Formats: sequence, structure tokens, C-alpha cells
Amino acid sequence: MNDLIGVIESKIELSSSDKKYICSLGKPICVNKKSNLLRGGQVSNKLYFIQKGILRSYHISKKGDDLTSEIVSSLNFYTNFESFGNGTPSVEYIEALTDCELIEISKESYLSLFNKVKGWPLFCNSLYEKYIKKSAARVNSLKNLSAKERYNDFVSKNPEIVKSIPIKHLASYLGIKPQSLSRIRSHKI
Repeated sequence: MNDLIGVIESKIELSSSDKKYICSLGKPICVNKKSNLLRGGQVSNKLYFIQKGILRSYHISKKGDDLTSEIVSSLNFYTNFESFGNGTPSVEYIEALTDCELIEISKESYLSLFNKVKGWPLFCNSLYEKYIKKSAARVNSLKNLSAKERYNDFVSKNPEIVKSIPIKHLASYLGIKPQSLSRIRSHKI
């Protein structure tokens, strides 16, 4: 729980009672590689803090292709924010790409933090801002960078992820065919 508290404290001040309360709400869980935390059509009612491991969000296209929309690693919070915030069914799945150690916070517990922890709304705003900025940067990257530039940018920001996930998921996230990504990685392009 120290990592969880550390990440929250990097954005807001917490009293010792705030820390105890947050820790009382978080449920440590271990998730095996390839397990789904959320399936398309389900409402996301859990917020996850990734202590160790990598998660991805994906959806299935009309053609039946598995398209990765997000890859998130350790010391980050993650959920399907649209479904979690609105209570609507998710069109995306959340899958563990590696064995993961997570702290699970239920929607009910998350909402109770607004009443008990003074800075919680500010912290939540910072989470949503980070998610929105990351999404906007990804769209900008897909529109304006070459495949090689997108790969190099991702590697520079996420070296630990590149070594730990299947090439097909990374290629999908970067909007590149796996064969093209293999050529880029071997510096033949």
C-alpha cells in the first residue's frame, strides 16, 4: 500500500487518518497473465492501482480484430474511465498482459473518499487530466508521426513495457502491422 499512498501523496496532502482510511478500502489482488478484469458489455465498477505488472484495454472491431487502445504499467491507476464514471457498459476489455499485483478500489469506496479525504476531488482531477493528456498525445502521434517515430517515442517513454508484452499488442497500440514493427525493431526500415 506504500506505493499507492506515495502516488496519491505526490498530488495531494494526506493526514495519517486519510492514509489509514484509503488503505482500509483498497483490496490487494493478484491477477494472472491473460486474465480479463473487465469484459465488453460489463459496467466498470472497480478502479485499479497497478503495483506491479502491465494492463491493456482493447476492443474487438467489426472485422473481429483485437485492437489495443491503451497499455498501462506499474504505479498507475486504471479502469475504463468512461464506464466507471458514467455507469454505462464498456465497449472495451481490460486484460492483464503480465502477472499483476493490483489494489482494487470499488466504485462505492471510491465515492466514499470524496466525503472522507479533503483533497480527493483534486487527486481525481489529476487522474482524469493525465488520462486525457495521454489519450490526446496518442491521437496526435497516430496522426502526425511515422510508424518508426511512434515506436521510438513509445520506447523512450516506456522501455520496461516494450520488453514485457507481445509484439502484436504493441503493434496494434501503435497502429502498425506486426510485420512492420518487427522490421522497425530490427532496424531494417
